[in-house]
Amino acid sequence: MAFGCSIVQGEELKFKPTVAKLFAEYLNEPLLNYGHPGSSNDQILFTAGEHIEAGHTILVGITEVSRVFWPHHNEFSLKSYKQDQHDNKTGMKDVLEIWYKYCYHHIPLEQYYLKRYKHLEKYCRELGAKVYFFTSLASQPSLFEKQHGGNWFTKISLDNFCDARELGRQPKGHPSSEAHKQYFEEMIKEYKI
Repeated sequence: MAFGCSIVQGEELKFKPTVAKLFAEYLNEPLLNYGHPGSSNDQILFTAGEHIEAGHTILVGITEVSRVFWPHHNEFSLKSYKQDQHDNKTGMKDVLEIWYKYCYHHIPLEQYYLKRYKHLEKYCRELGAKVYFFTSLASQPSLFEKQHGGNWFTKISLDNFCDARELGRQPKGHPSSEAHKQYFEEMIKEYKI
């Protein structure tokens, strides 16, 4: 099972190798990919909480903490937006300005999501499910880099790895399949599966 944003989903790489596909193949397990373009960490955690079951191996791609989840009663309308898209949301401007002023800072957001992902890790262990984390999209430096080791491959995001190695990008800006392959090779060495 895989959870994350468009990078985990494999947007622009439909029939090409991606981290999620390569991970499932390596484990010889079917891929149930719940990655969704534009997902925020809240949306990733929400989706994982709804779908994780005992007996599965879980791969979670942590995304940029600046993405914000706006829930809606209609599950087909669940969307994540970056803070800078709030201007067209009438009736919420004042609330968002206060939230932005006091809460929307990189370090507190990373601390918050690290704690939430640690809770997910504990939940998976209680279910008897193995869980592995990697960073698909993140600013540098990141608090998640300090978490690196064991079942956490977070020393560099796939997005930054792609740029650092000049592995190319797809037309919409997603990392290339070659970036996914090389990043996966590094992940597996660290995970020691």
